[in-house]
Amino acid sequence: MKKIILIFLCIFNISFSQKTITLATDPLPPYHSPDIKNYGFFAEIVKEAFAEEDYELIIKFVPWNRAVEYAEKGIYDGVLGALHNEERELSFLFSNPVYPYKFILYTNKDSINSREEFDKMKNLKLGQVQGYHYPIEKNLIKNYTIIYSNSIQNNLNASINKRVDFIIESSPVIEELISSKFKGKDNQIHGIDVFSTNDLFIMISKNIPNSTIIRDDFNKGLKKIKKNGTYSKILKKYGVKY
Repeated sequence: MKKIILIFLCIFNISFSQKTITLATDPLPPYHSPDIKNYGFFAEIVKEAFAEEDYELIIKFVPWNRAVEYAEKGIYDGVLGALHNEERELSFLFSNPVYPYKFILYTNKDSINSREEFDKMKNLKLGQVQGYHYPIEKNLIKNYTIIYSNSIQNNLNASINKRVDFIIESSPVIEELISSKFKGKDNQIHGIDVFSTNDLFIMISKNIPNSTIIRDDFNKGLKKIKKNGTYSKILKKYGVKY
């Protein structure tokens, strides 16, 4: 009888200690996507970091604006893969940086061929995805207007077809889109300069219980997987450089 009670208590303790967290995001291959095994390298890093602190991670892929809106309300616990800005700090706690995100300045090859040429031009049209945060340089504010689209794919398509003069995006994302959605179009756009280097984070909603504890636990787990080699193994598995 004592053995049965002991087994029950062990099972109870395991199930009790296992915590579940749900993060929402939109597809951003190769960083995270429902079409990639284990949802991509960024998603796997976040999953393993949470696992170190006994959390089970559930990822919901939804349109970006819905991911942010529902997380703000506490319907989801947070957002997977976000850039930092002050406005988001009103509703979210940011983790430590998870992985760098380098923005490249892309232009159509028939229009602009160098950063020097770009800097001299005025009244440019910038393609942006609605709801995304972009680290726009202040000295460009008077030199462009924004043309919004609802996805990175449509934004890239606008650049290829010269509906916008430039876009800024991560080169792995653009390369993935060209190889999967725009085959043969790689000779129509090019990256002319590094626009800025930022970091991707996870955001934890301030409208859920224990948000600070969850954020801190994730940071602890992230530190552990960097120290024990799990982080570098994940990057190596996906052929990604840090």
